[in-house]
Amino acid sequence: MGLVLFKLIQQGYENTAIGINTLNANTIGSYNTASGANSLASNTTASYNTANGYNSLTNNTTGSSDTAIGSNSLYSNLTGVSNTAVGANALYTNSTGNNNTGIGTGALRLNETGSSNTVIGVNALSNNVTGSNNTTSGLNSMLYNTTGIGNTVSGLNAMLNNISGNFNVAMGQGL
Repeated sequence: MGLVLFKLIQQGYENTAIGINTLNANTIGSYNTASGANSLASNTTASYNTANGYNSLTNNTTGSSDTAIGSNSLYSNLTGVSNTAVGANALYTNSTGNNNTGIGTGALRLNETGSSNTVIGVNALSNNVTGSNNTTSGLNSMLYNTTGIGNTVSGLNAMLNNISGNFNVAMGQGL
C-alpha cells in the first residue's frame, strides 16, 4: 500500500510495507515491517527490522534486527544491528553502533558508533557520539557526553556536563 513499494525486490520475502518509498531499495532482505513514508527506504539485504514512522530507519542498508518507532528514529543507521529507538529523533545519527536502546524524544540522537548504551528519557545521552556501555535515565541525563564509557546515571539533568568521564555512578537530580 503506497507508491514505489518493493521496486527492486529479487529474493526477499515476508516483508510488509505501508507508505510511499517504504522498502524501496530492498533486494533480498526478509521479515521486515515498514510503515510511514520513507521508512526502510534504503534497505537492501537487512532482515528482521521494524520501522514505524516517517523516515524511520531510512538509510539502513544491511543493519538487521533493529526497531525504530517514531519520526526519524534510527534515520542514519547503515549497518548497526540490534538497536531499539522509540521516540522522534531517537538514535537519529547512529550509523554503525550496535545493541543500543534509546527511549524518549532525542535519546542518543547524535550517537554514531557507540554501542551497548541503554537510555531512557527525553534528550538523555543526546550528544553521545562514540561513548559505549552507558546506562542513563532521566530528562537530559548525560546530555553533553560525547565519548564517556561505562557510566551509570539516573535523575533529571544528572551528569549533564560530563563530556568524556568514564565509569561514574550518579543518582539524583542535577548530580
